Amino acid sequence: MRHIHFALSSEAYTVVRLGQVTGKGYGVQIATVSNQMYLASPNGVRQSIMRVFSMENDPRSRNLLCDRSSIGAYLQDYGRRIAGALAGVNADALERACALIETTAANGNHILSIGNGGSAAIADHLCCDLGKGTHHHNHPAINAQSLVANMPMYSAIANDFGFERVFEAQIDMIGRSGDVLIAISSSGNSPNILNAVEAARARGMTTIGLSGFDGGRLRESAEVSLHVDDHNYGIVEDAHQAIMHVLAQYIACKRDGVS
Repeated sequence: MRHIHFALSSEAYTVVRLGQVTGKGYGVQIATVSNQMYLASPNGVRQSIMRVFSMENDPRSRNLLCDRSSIGAYLQDYGRRIAGALAGVNADALERACALIETTAANGNHILSIGNGGSAAIADHLCCDLGKGTHHHNHPAINAQSLVANMPMYSAIANDFGFERVFEAQIDMIGRSGDVLIAISSSGNSPNILNAVEAARARGMTTIGLSGFDGGRLRESAEVSLHVDDHNYGIVEDAHQAIMHVLAQYIACKRDGVS
């Protein structure tokens, strides 16, 4: 049985089952709604509210770690793995992604980007670098929009229709034939990402997928797959960030006439 440790009123407790928690003679009744635990003293007064996460569901448990003999060794091993992961990205797929972005801008269409967690930050950052970072007066602007950025819209959809539809619903609202969806997911299996890819294809959009680990379903469902072959979330996300920078800087070099 997996135990979860926590502290309440300066005493340590261990959850051994959902029902009752005891420690040093102090009894605490526990009620749960989904993952949320409501703790109350014996007289029924609620003392604290906490959310319990199982380490079995924490993504970091999937990380293939680096050399832990010292932090310097960890850094060196981490750097070697990032370099190896980037070297393994399919260059032909990267070329197709670059051409798609340029063609989309030339046609006056939009780039939409999506991701969760660290991938959401990359989706936001990508829009800045593709927009401002490639801007040139003699070339059409790359109109990139993150579907993570509008938090009122995002949270309203999550609240009303469910988290798995936060991107799909926005694509249904604003996606157009000829647009491109850039979907970023380290696991490649996030339901809201996969739902968005299906919605985008149904609307005549082209999909670019950035994945890691074994690629998940995103690796197969995206029309252009940029897969990072490593089993560590940090390394995969850093490689995805580097791919985004490579795309933006390469397009900017072409526009600036830098050979």
